[in-house]
Amino acid sequence: MNGRPVVITHDLTKRYQRTGPPALDSLNLRIPKGALYGFVGPNGAGKTTTLRMLAGLLAPTSGEVLIRGHSMNVSPRIVRNYVGIISISWGNVGRIGNPTYSCPCFLRRYSLDLPSSMVRHAC
Repeated sequence: MNGRPVVITHDLTKRYQRTGPPALDSLNLRIPKGALYGFVGPNGAGKTTTLRMLAGLLAPTSGEVLIRGHSMNVSPRIVRNYVGIISISWGNVGRIGNPTYSCPCFLRRYSLDLPSSMVRHAC
């Protein structure tokens, strides 16, 4: 793992209402290539909001997301080529099995166009 960040956020903020506290307030991240990174916190801490903004599913109120040097604000289509999220509720892991094996099945089931070298054949 080298130290070059592949995910950077600058003062990432999201407000759902004009008044009241923000859902996310000035988040600054630098995640290096090869890092395993997780979000842990209580309900309402901004975990899902952050992931949605990193994936380009939700626009920030202010701030910026950079993925591999490309700004989500400037080049969203380029950035979306590098981002994917598969959400698994830990309450359902017993039903779907180990996420390492269920994710490739999910990818094939929904016909996501990925090179075979990126998909582990487990199903």
